[in-house]
Amino acid sequence: FRLLQEIYGRCLKPNHTLLKSGRDNTVYGELMPIFLERLFNEANLVEDSVFLDLGSGAGNTVAQAALTHRCRSFGIEIRRDVAAIAETMVRTAIVRSEIWGIPIGKMEVVCGDMLQSAEVIEWINTADLVLVNNRIFPSSLNEKNKNLIKTMKLGAVLISLVSFQLCGVNRSGAARKGTDDVGAMFEVRQSHYSSDDISWSSKGGNYYVHTKIR
Repeated sequence: FRLLQEIYGRCLKPNHTLLKSGRDNTVYGELMPIFLERLFNEANLVEDSVFLDLGSGAGNTVAQAALTHRCRSFGIEIRRDVAAIAETMVRTAIVRSEIWGIPIGKMEVVCGDMLQSAEVIEWINTADLVLVNNRIFPSSLNEKNKNLIKTMKLGAVLISLVSFQLCGVNRSGAARKGTDDVGAMFEVRQSHYSSDDISWSSKGGNYYVHTKIR
Protein backbone atom coordinates (compact mmCIF):
# COMPACT_ATOMS: atom_id res chain seq x y z
CA PHE A 1 0.00 0.00 0.00
CA ARG A 2 3.00 2.36 -0.13
CA LEU A 3 2.09 3.69 -3.56
CA LEU A 4 -1.53 4.15 -2.51
CA GLN A 5 -0.44 6.08 0.56
CA GLU A 6 1.70 8.34 -1.61
CA ILE A 7 -1.18 9.01 -4.01
CA TYR A 8 -3.59 9.68 -1.14
CA GLY A 9 -1.11 12.08 0.41
CA ARG A 10 -0.83 14.01 -2.83
CA CYS A 11 -4.55 14.10 -3.67
CA LEU A 12 -6.69 13.70 -0.53
CA LYS A 13 -4.92 15.39 2.36
CA PRO A 14 -4.68 18.84 0.69
CA ASN A 15 -8.44 18.68 0.02
CA HIS A 16 -9.61 17.41 3.41
CA THR A 17 -11.75 20.47 4.23
CA LEU A 18 -13.47 20.49 0.83
CA LEU A 19 -14.25 16.78 1.04
CA LYS A 20 -15.94 17.19 4.42
CA SER A 21 -18.22 19.97 3.16
CA GLY A 22 -21.49 19.57 1.27
CA ARG A 23 -25.08 18.58 1.85
CA ASP A 24 -25.82 15.63 4.12
CA ASN A 25 -26.29 13.14 1.29
CA THR A 26 -23.16 14.26 -0.60
CA VAL A 27 -20.60 14.53 2.23
CA TYR A 28 -17.52 12.45 1.51
CA GLY A 29 -17.05 9.31 3.62
CA GLU A 30 -14.13 6.98 3.03
CA LEU A 31 -13.94 3.20 3.11
CA MET A 32 -10.43 2.49 4.34
CA PRO A 33 -7.91 0.75 2.03
CA ILE A 34 -7.63 -2.50 4.03
CA PHE A 35 -11.43 -2.78 4.14
CA LEU A 36 -11.66 -2.11 0.40
CA GLU A 37 -9.11 -4.81 -0.28
CA ARG A 38 -11.20 -7.24 1.74
CA LEU A 39 -14.26 -6.34 -0.33
CA PHE A 40 -12.33 -6.74 -3.59
CA ASN A 41 -11.16 -10.17 -2.51
CA GLU A 42 -14.67 -11.19 -1.40
CA ALA A 43 -15.89 -10.38 -4.91
CA ASN A 44 -12.95 -12.24 -6.52
CA LEU A 45 -11.79 -9.15 -8.38
CA VAL A 46 -9.07 -10.08 -10.91
CA GLU A 47 -7.22 -8.49 -13.80
CA ASP A 48 -10.01 -9.27 -16.29
CA SER A 49 -12.71 -7.85 -13.99
CA VAL A 50 -14.67 -4.63 -14.33
CA PHE A 51 -15.20 -2.54 -11.18
CA LEU A 52 -17.73 0.29 -10.84
CA ASP A 53 -18.13 2.67 -7.91
CA LEU A 54 -21.48 4.50 -7.82
CA GLY A 55 -20.74 7.69 -5.91
CA SER A 56 -16.98 7.41 -6.25
CA GLY A 57 -16.06 10.55 -4.32
CA ALA A 58 -12.39 11.45 -4.65
CA GLY A 59 -11.67 8.33 -6.71
CA ASN A 60 -9.65 6.41 -4.12
CA THR A 61 -11.63 3.18 -4.63
CA VAL A 62 -11.27 3.43 -8.39
CA ALA A 63 -7.52 3.96 -8.10
CA GLN A 64 -7.06 1.17 -5.55
CA ALA A 65 -8.93 -1.43 -7.61
CA ALA A 66 -6.88 -0.57 -10.70
CA LEU A 67 -3.60 -0.62 -8.75
CA THR A 68 -4.02 -3.69 -6.56
CA HIS A 69 -6.04 -5.87 -8.95
CA ARG A 70 -5.13 -4.32 -12.33
CA CYS A 71 -8.78 -4.44 -13.39
CA ARG A 72 -10.73 -1.93 -15.44
CA SER A 73 -12.04 0.52 -12.88
CA PHE A 74 -14.73 3.18 -13.26
CA GLY A 75 -16.57 5.68 -11.09
CA ILE A 76 -19.13 8.46 -11.12
CA GLU A 77 -19.44 11.36 -8.67
CA ILE A 78 -22.19 13.99 -8.65
CA ARG A 79 -20.23 16.77 -6.89
CA ARG A 80 -18.17 18.58 -9.49
CA ASP A 81 -15.54 19.78 -7.01
CA VAL A 82 -15.01 16.26 -5.65
CA ALA A 83 -15.03 14.72 -9.13
CA ALA A 84 -12.21 17.11 -10.06
CA ILE A 85 -10.16 15.63 -7.21
CA ALA A 86 -10.96 12.15 -8.54
CA GLU A 87 -9.66 13.11 -11.97
CA THR A 88 -6.45 14.30 -10.34
CA MET A 89 -6.30 11.04 -8.38
CA VAL A 90 -6.54 9.00 -11.59
CA ARG A 91 -3.88 11.04 -13.37
CA THR A 92 -1.58 10.83 -10.36
CA ALA A 93 -2.06 7.07 -10.04
CA ILE A 94 -1.14 6.57 -13.70
CA VAL A 95 1.98 8.74 -13.45
CA ARG A 96 3.20 7.35 -10.14
CA SER A 97 2.59 3.74 -11.17
CA GLU A 98 4.74 4.33 -14.26
CA ILE A 99 7.50 5.80 -12.09
CA TRP A 100 7.30 2.86 -9.68
CA GLY A 101 7.10 0.38 -12.56
CA ILE A 102 3.81 -1.07 -11.30
CA PRO A 103 1.18 -2.23 -13.85
CA ILE A 104 -2.22 -0.59 -13.49
CA GLY A 105 -5.66 -1.21 -14.96
CA LYS A 106 -7.62 1.22 -17.09
CA MET A 107 -9.40 3.91 -15.06
CA GLU A 108 -12.06 6.48 -15.78
CA VAL A 109 -14.10 8.76 -13.53
CA VAL A 110 -16.91 11.04 -14.65
CA CYS A 111 -18.97 13.76 -13.03
CA GLY A 112 -22.71 13.35 -13.25
CA ASP A 113 -25.94 11.81 -12.04
CA MET A 114 -25.60 8.02 -11.82
CA LEU A 115 -29.26 7.63 -12.83
CA GLN A 116 -28.84 9.56 -16.08
CA SER A 117 -25.30 8.70 -17.12
CA ALA A 118 -24.75 6.87 -20.41
CA GLU A 119 -21.36 5.75 -19.11
CA VAL A 120 -22.90 4.13 -16.03
CA ILE A 121 -25.46 2.26 -18.14
CA GLU A 122 -22.61 0.88 -20.25
CA TRP A 123 -20.35 0.05 -17.30
CA ILE A 124 -22.96 -1.57 -15.07
CA ASN A 125 -23.95 -4.04 -17.80
CA THR A 126 -20.41 -5.43 -17.85
CA ALA A 127 -19.36 -4.89 -14.22
CA ASP A 128 -18.20 -7.83 -12.13
CA LEU A 129 -18.29 -5.74 -8.95
CA VAL A 130 -20.42 -2.68 -8.23
CA LEU A 131 -19.78 -0.77 -5.01
CA VAL A 132 -22.23 1.77 -3.63
CA ASN A 133 -21.77 3.45 -0.26
CA ASN A 134 -25.48 4.25 -0.01
CA ARG A 135 -25.55 4.70 3.76
CA ILE A 136 -26.71 8.32 3.54
CA PHE A 137 -28.50 8.17 0.19
CA PRO A 138 -32.14 9.26 0.44
CA SER A 139 -34.53 6.33 0.23
CA SER A 140 -35.83 7.66 -3.09
CA LEU A 141 -32.35 7.38 -4.62
CA ASN A 142 -31.85 3.85 -3.30
CA GLU A 143 -35.21 2.92 -4.77
CA LYS A 144 -34.39 4.44 -8.17
CA ASN A 145 -31.01 2.68 -8.19
CA LYS A 146 -32.86 -0.63 -8.38
CA ASN A 147 -33.47 0.07 -12.05
CA LEU A 148 -29.71 0.21 -12.54
CA ILE A 149 -28.78 -2.90 -10.61
CA LYS A 150 -31.44 -4.95 -12.39
CA THR A 151 -29.30 -4.71 -15.52
CA MET A 152 -26.23 -6.28 -13.89
CA LYS A 153 -25.09 -9.53 -15.47
CA LEU A 154 -25.56 -12.93 -13.85
CA GLY A 155 -22.89 -13.70 -11.29
CA ALA A 156 -21.99 -10.05 -10.78
CA VAL A 157 -21.58 -8.79 -7.21
CA LEU A 158 -23.07 -5.63 -5.69
CA ILE A 159 -21.75 -4.44 -2.33
CA SER A 160 -23.67 -1.76 -0.45
CA LEU A 161 -24.05 -0.42 3.08
CA VAL A 162 -27.85 -0.54 2.84
CA SER A 163 -29.41 -3.73 1.46
CA PHE A 164 -31.31 -3.26 -1.78
CA GLN A 165 -33.62 -6.06 -0.67
CA LEU A 166 -34.79 -3.75 2.12
CA CYS A 167 -35.20 -0.64 -0.04
CA GLY A 168 -38.86 0.06 -0.63
CA VAL A 169 -39.95 -1.98 2.38
CA ASN A 170 -42.03 -0.34 5.09
CA ARG A 171 -41.68 -0.91 8.84
CA SER A 172 -44.06 -3.87 8.78
CA GLY A 173 -41.78 -5.61 6.27
CA ALA A 174 -44.24 -5.28 3.38
CA ALA A 175 -43.24 -3.79 0.04
CA ARG A 176 -44.58 -0.29 -0.53
CA LYS A 177 -47.11 0.07 -3.32
CA GLY A 178 -45.46 0.54 -6.69
CA THR A 179 -42.12 -0.92 -5.57
CA ASP A 180 -40.35 -3.31 -7.93
CA ASP A 181 -38.94 -6.14 -5.87
CA VAL A 182 -35.38 -7.04 -6.83
CA GLY A 183 -35.08 -9.52 -3.99
CA ALA A 184 -35.62 -12.54 -6.24
CA MET A 185 -32.80 -11.41 -8.53
CA PHE A 186 -30.09 -11.37 -5.87
CA GLU A 187 -28.75 -13.65 -3.19
CA VAL A 188 -27.74 -11.41 -0.27
CA ARG A 189 -25.26 -12.00 2.53
CA GLN A 190 -24.84 -9.62 5.47
CA SER A 191 -21.40 -8.96 6.94
CA HIS A 192 -19.97 -6.61 9.56
CA TYR A 193 -17.43 -3.82 9.32
CA SER A 194 -15.61 -2.29 12.27
CA SER A 195 -14.96 1.35 13.10
CA ASP A 196 -11.42 0.92 11.73
CA ASP A 197 -12.86 0.14 8.29
CA ILE A 198 -14.49 3.56 7.77
CA SER A 199 -13.70 7.24 8.22
CA TRP A 200 -17.01 8.65 9.46
CA SER A 201 -17.84 6.93 12.75
CA SER A 202 -16.42 5.39 15.91
CA LYS A 203 -18.93 2.55 15.54
CA GLY A 204 -19.07 -0.37 13.14
CA GLY A 205 -22.02 -1.49 11.06
CA ASN A 206 -23.23 -3.89 8.41
CA TYR A 207 -22.63 -4.20 4.72
CA TYR A 208 -24.42 -6.37 2.18
CA VAL A 209 -23.01 -8.56 -0.58
CA HIS A 210 -25.59 -9.10 -3.34
CA THR A 211 -24.90 -11.73 -6.02
CA LYS A 212 -27.03 -11.61 -9.18
CA ILE A 213 -28.60 -15.04 -9.60
CA ARG A 214 -31.53 -14.30 -11.97
